[in-house]
Amino acid sequence: RSKVTEIVATSNLIFTLTKTGVCIAFDRDKLKRICFLNASDDEVIRSLYLNKVNNSIITVSVFREDNFSSLRCRSTHLQYVREKETNAG
Repeated sequence: RSKVTEIVATSNLIFTLTKTGVCIAFDRDKLKRICFLNASDDEVIRSLYLNKVNNSIITVSVFREDNFSSLRCRSTHLQYVREKETNAG
């Protein structure tokens, strides 16, 4: 377990980011975990942004494969998160 460093909420989703870089999406109504947003085991998410214009969550990550030196951004539509298809974005 790790401390939560960021919380981002939408009308029906809650995203939490831990100190170790794990991001989890929760259903706000059912209070249950939906999925992890980390695309791989070596991805460390550093920050989250909610894009209200196109209903997506933007993750800023680093990866072990490049010694955590390059920031990479990924946008995932909120519908894909609800459907647990976070790699589809």
